[in-house]
Amino acid sequence: MIRHQAVMMSSARLVYPNRPIGQKLFLPDHLSSFKLPHSKARHPMAPKIAIVTGAASGIGKHFAGVLVGSGDAYRLALADINEAGLRDVFVPGDRVRLHRLDVRSVQDWQALIDDTLQAFGRIDYLFNIAGGGRLGYLLDQPVENVDFVIDVNLKGPVIGMKLVAGIMAQQGGGHIVNVGSLAGLSPTPGNCLLYTSPSPRDGLLSRMPSSA
Repeated sequence: MIRHQAVMMSSARLVYPNRPIGQKLFLPDHLSSFKLPHSKARHPMAPKIAIVTGAASGIGKHFAGVLVGSGDAYRLALADINEAGLRDVFVPGDRVRLHRLDVRSVQDWQALIDDTLQAFGRIDYLFNIAGGGRLGYLLDQPVENVDFVIDVNLKGPVIGMKLVAGIMAQQGGGHIVNVGSLAGLSPTPGNCLLYTSPSPRDGLLSRMPSSA
């Protein structure tokens, strides 16, 4: 069984410049009891294999830091388009792989998946956290910005979901968690492109269990 979950988070509550990497995240009340389920395909004590996108900054960096600091519980493939920033924060090793990932690129996704499988043998979790926006009012936005926001926040996660879900189906199960910004639910002036892009993705997620 492949499980999907959508989580909306505010970077203002989760990201603090002086918070050490690996320190516990401050979660909203309705997420404070959130726990990652065990995959039925493995012994519950076996390390879980997780891909985390957007791991070089913001919510993704802190979430990845928590998993890195969890001891032997996880084997991680951490990915971000900013590879230099990723390597400034995390050190690759036997438990952690670092990858440059442009979520818009099928080739980048496939390379990430192939390396994760070669290194760790399976994928238990995909955490789609990477995202981006272009500030400005709609009439002032060039068409290129529309393409960028839709491609990064909608098409990118869907490409990853499709490719990783295929692997999870073959191995008998897995978990996909899509993390979005609360800005997608609470429109603010100058943020029109960001809060339009999550809506189609959320619609897809609500139907994913029956359509995957």
